[in-house]
Amino acid sequence: MGARRVNEKCNDVEILLNQADAAMYRCKSRRANAFCVFQPGMEQASILNASVAEQLRLAA
Repeated sequence: MGARRVNEKCNDVEILLNQADAAMYRCKSRRANAFCVFQPGMEQASILNASVAEQLRLAA
């Protein structure tokens, strides 16, 4: 399960959901039945993974 703390600095629901998703995918990549809270570095890793996946899809 991935989670993102809500605070006054970020109130954009779409950004919060994307960040919670990044935490969820980090947990899934590590092991089953895990719980992760979003950390700023997770978003960069998510962007990199999506970019690589897109490049692989286009190459096929």
